[in-house]
Amino acid sequence: PIVGYDIEFWEIPITLDDKNVNIDYDMTGIESRRIGIAKTDKNGVALIGYTPVNRGNFRIKAIYKLSTRIQKYDATEISDTILVQKRTRKITTTIESTYNENTKFQIPLVLQDELDKTPLSETITYSYQKTGTTQKTEKTITTNNEGKATIEIPSLSTGTYVLNLQIPSTTEYYKTDTRRTLKITKK
Repeated sequence: PIVGYDIEFWEIPITLDDKNVNIDYDMTGIESRRIGIAKTDKNGVALIGYTPVNRGNFRIKAIYKLSTRIQKYDATEISDTILVQKRTRKITTTIESTYNENTKFQIPLVLQDELDKTPLSETITYSYQKTGTTQKTEKTITTNNEGKATIEIPSLSTGTYVLNLQIPSTTEYYKTDTRRTLKITKK
């Protein structure tokens, strides 16, 4: 195995003809995107996390570029084609650094399509739980046609809480699971 080498990963949009054969040019209007770099492990394998942001056909390419320091191996690349049928959603929240104990507060949020920033009107399940405890409060809210909603948090005792926001998978979108930390301090 070849250990410790940088492998660069790319997502390249492609167009397929009616027989699902790759066409040499791209007509999607989406630019290629660098996913990142991963080092080969003790088995010579490089793994990288990948979250698609667009629907469509893509060539995922792994590239080893010729090293100027170590020229033992020639540059090489491998690729495969995937079809992405879903997109991702993004929940943006405005969380203060701390909140006062025994005081109700609100957390505004916005739900959008992560790619084109289109506001989404959907039901979000949220829960909050104090760290180190098993008691969890769970509720739902629905964003309006501008993708906006406000989470109402009741008076809480001092401590650190985990706020979890979830939206289930649909035919168009992947499941969304967002976690935030809430710190409650004495007044």
